[in-house]
Amino acid sequence: MLMLQTRGAPVGTWIHSTGGPTLNAPYICTIQANKRVNSRDIESTDFLGTISPKDFNKVKAAAKRVPPQQCQMYVVTVTSELEKKGLLPNGTTARLGQRVQMSETAQGYRRQNPVAKPDIAWYPPDQSAPSWVQN
Repeated sequence: MLMLQTRGAPVGTWIHSTGGPTLNAPYICTIQANKRVNSRDIESTDFLGTISPKDFNKVKAAAKRVPPQQCQMYVVTVTSELEKKGLLPNGTTARLGQRVQMSETAQGYRRQNPVAKPDIAWYPPDQSAPSWVQN
């Protein structure tokens, strides 16, 4: 999930993909405003960068353009769009992409319902592209 949060605010906007094969429902893009930042539903957070509030609509537009898909891949793909627009630092997508974990069910669904893989232009010199980019 991506979250837009004004610095210090207790709430933010959640951007994520819901549904999928485990719920027997198609993936959909979900944008939810005024969600708690310290929700028990959030296991951990990573700071990706600072985006001006005047650019929040660009983030939401990018989220709506990206095809809904497995939640982690969705975030990586949206992040790729934001990186290409200069809203996030170069390397953000590659860093997130290295951490994607997909269940066998999600991988099977992805094979049957392919979506375009995100453009990732940068990898640390000591790392290769993640397997989901190579396949």
